[in-house]
Amino acid sequence: MSAAFFEVFPDVCLALDQKGRILDYKAPPLSALYRMPSEWGGKRIQDFLPLQVGAAFERTLEQVFNAQTAEYLEYSLLGADGKTYYEARVIPSSDDQVIVFIRDISERQQREADLRHNAFHDALTGLPNRNLFTDRLEMSLRRFRRFPKLFFAVFFLDLDFFKQVNDRYGHDMGDQLLKAIAEILKSCVRANDTVARLGGDEFTILLDSITSIAEVNNVAERIQEKVSTPLMLSGESIQCGISMGVVLSAFRYRQAADLVKDADTALYQAKQRGRGQYAIFMPPE
Repeated sequence: MSAAFFEVFPDVCLALDQKGRILDYKAPPLSALYRMPSEWGGKRIQDFLPLQVGAAFERTLEQVFNAQTAEYLEYSLLGADGKTYYEARVIPSSDDQVIVFIRDISERQQREADLRHNAFHDALTGLPNRNLFTDRLEMSLRRFRRFPKLFFAVFFLDLDFFKQVNDRYGHDMGDQLLKAIAEILKSCVRANDTVARLGGDEFTILLDSITSIAEVNNVAERIQEKVSTPLMLSGESIQCGISMGVVLSAFRYRQAADLVKDADTALYQAKQRGRGQYAIFMPPE
């Protein structure tokens, strides 16, 4: 394989035989992908890789030689600076040789991870958004149908006086308040529960695997106590409150949206009693 061919590509390039032995190579001068080229001669690429990654390379080489078609392999290596992701393109060049182009794709993997995260999380608070909350609620609903003793509850919450905070102090203060409330809500539930922000000052909580209504009341009272305590934000003491509606799991529910709707109805009932109240939804007779 000619040097001119290698120079066309900025990636690490290798020529391998059917056993994975390195016949030729080219690497950028400061490449951190593998050891220095002087160590490669006559060795197999598997010798420089963890066992599972090396086995994946062997399977890919076998596929390429058998089918004489290009294959792609993605893998990761753990180093001192954390995990690095790579893509290897394995291309047949003859009956007994392949060319492998190896590229660091860590930045691409991070961008894709960020896109996946943003699709299911609120940008301001970092909490799950409506999509992720609905997905987890549907899962709890399916589990409840199979195991009726695994009760759960859904809270629908919004802030008292949030508009007044925005009007008096501005939207930046309102955003600070929402982030502070998000942290308070997370501190009031367990790690396996879900706190989500639907938008504006509306939050939801999925209280999973509960055993009694007492747990629901305890969480509601804990939230009210913590939220009613004045918060110091940017040197200002912000007095807030929260109203809540709660719905309990029941066999009549078939979709997550129905539970959220009834929790919202309970929230409206709570507000009719005044600020800082909570109500548990009771279906009509």
